[in-house]
Amino acid sequence: MKGRNRRTTETYWTLGAKVAAFAAKLKRNWLWIIILPCLAALGFGGNWAYWFLRDTPFFKLDRITVTGCRQSNPEEILKLSEVRTGMSIFDPDLDVVADKIWQHQWVRSVKVKRSYPRELNIIVAEHRPAVLVAMGGIYLADSDGNVFKRAVKMEETGFPVVTGITREEYINSGEHSRMKLREAVSLIKMIWDRGVSANISEVHVDPVSGYTVFFADGGMEVRFGKSGFDERAVVLKAVLDEAERRKLRPSAVFLDNEFRTDWVAMRLR
Repeated sequence: MKGRNRRTTETYWTLGAKVAAFAAKLKRNWLWIIILPCLAALGFGGNWAYWFLRDTPFFKLDRITVTGCRQSNPEEILKLSEVRTGMSIFDPDLDVVADKIWQHQWVRSVKVKRSYPRELNIIVAEHRPAVLVAMGGIYLADSDGNVFKRAVKMEETGFPVVTGITREEYINSGEHSRMKLREAVSLIKMIWDRGVSANISEVHVDPVSGYTVFFADGGMEVRFGKSGFDERAVVLKAVLDEAERRKLRPSAVFLDNEFRTDWVAMRLR
């Protein structure tokens, strides 16, 4: 009898220890016991709320605006976006929509934003052509040196053409080619700002001799070299003014002395 009582007591002791240990563990983890069901409820509720808001007519797109189009057509932009009225305002992935619109040749950058509750705004910034580029065909390039589209016949007038950059060079050495185009655009602007002539027909880029400008009025050639364009444009203006005063007709002006931007040679007709 005594042995059985001792075993019973030990059994009760062991059971009590397990209960105490479980209670201690429960006390340590009580927060998670409350949090986990709450998180599950929030997840379910959030998912339900998303689908409710997505499907409710209150957030159905009834207006899509496209602004910033000058050369591009708003209808073309809207078609590229693949967004349409009747969709939920939450459906379009704005980054994906912007990437699709950016495929348009005239589009330099695009921003897409939601205007709650039922409007989507597409804001387009277009390339502004600065020069033509002869690379097998005739292309348009902006002042940043980006060649963005092949020019159609009506676009081939009104801009100087840059020659000396091949299509392969632009594809394989894009940044270097864009730098050359930026310098050509900068040189053109300097000449115009100095009031030399607005009638520039061509800027030829050569890796050895640098930049040579051809003018449509009389076909005059001016060699600018590789640097110091601003100073050389000032000298060119002074030389041409003096030549006009003396009734001289230069066919070529050489400003490409590597060491002296104020040295000039001239060939007369």
